[in-house]
Amino acid sequence: MAELAALGAERGDLNQLMHYSGSALELAQQTGSGFIGKKLQGLQTRLAPLMPDGRVSNLHRQISTLAITS
Repeated sequence: MAELAALGAERGDLNQLMHYSGSALELAQQTGSGFIGKKLQGLQTRLAPLMPDGRVSNLHRQISTLAITS
């Protein structure tokens, strides 16, 4: 899921990015999976060009929070 979210970020497809990253975040939170968390952290660098969109900046914060709590 994180890879599909990254592909959406690279393509500028916010719908794909938000759909798959939201699913990956939810799964990481439910399972405590460090693997998924690391994949999402890797996604953060690809979010920079899309940060003006509020959904993307919120996603970035959620990933950062996940990294802190893991």
